[in-house]
Amino acid sequence: MLYVVRLLKDYRNQIYRSGDLKDTVHVIPEGKLKQEDLEKTYVRIECQCIDSGEPEKPNPLESRSDTFISLKEALSK
Repeated sequence: MLYVVRLLKDYRNQIYRSGDLKDTVHVIPEGKLKQEDLEKTYVRIECQCIDSGEPEKPNPLESRSDTFISLKEALSK
C-alpha cells in the first residue's frame, strides 16, 4: 500500500505533494504552511494498492479518497 498526501488551496491549486509513502504518518516539511493558513488549506489522501497475486504482472488498483476536507478539520480528528 502506498499513500500520497496533498495539500491544496482549493480543489485545483496544489501547494504540496508528498512522494509515495509506505507509512500512514507523514510530517509536512517546515515552511510549507503557516498557522494562519490552516483554515484556508485542504487535504486529500490518495492510496494505491498493488495486487501482488502475480509478481511478474502486478495489477495496480488505485483508489483516491473521496474526502476533500479542511486541514484544520482533519487535524482535529
